[in-house]
Amino acid sequence: MLFAPLALVALIAGADAAQFIGKAQAIAGDVIVINGTPLRLYGIDAPEPDQTCNNTLVDYPCGQTVIGMLNLFLRGQEVVCDQRPLSAGIDPETHLMAVRCMVGGLDVSERLVRGGVALADRQWSEDYVAAEEIAQAAGFGLWAGEFVRPWDWRAGVRPAQPEQ
Repeated sequence: MLFAPLALVALIAGADAAQFIGKAQAIAGDVIVINGTPLRLYGIDAPEPDQTCNNTLVDYPCGQTVIGMLNLFLRGQEVVCDQRPLSAGIDPETHLMAVRCMVGGLDVSERLVRGGVALADRQWSEDYVAAEEIAQAAGFGLWAGEFVRPWDWRAGVRPAQPEQ
């Protein structure tokens, strides 16, 4: 007997958009994998896996923190992701399909940005700017200390080290 795969990839009738459904695992703060397919969360940017931040008391691995938080949010639940119209659906930086994902009726990207562990990526979307403003005003997550924006981190920017 054949079993249905964990994730169903279906082309939406009459459109060039794809839908991915199944259990997911985070491999970066803004990249998940469903049934072996890596997908880039649309409209956000999160700290890189090797990135560190400071919460005013101590440096911490913020890239790993967001991956852990995302995996806790996704754990065991069905995730439904729809391809977004970003450069024909492909993120030019990562070459991964850009998707908007829902878990239990909640937008995954919006939850990450509202929680202060990811940023709205205004280069591609204004969808999460209000959520980012809420997180920043409340001092949630990254906004509780100092951090280098993920796009700057990828460009080689690192926090200044105090002189000794």
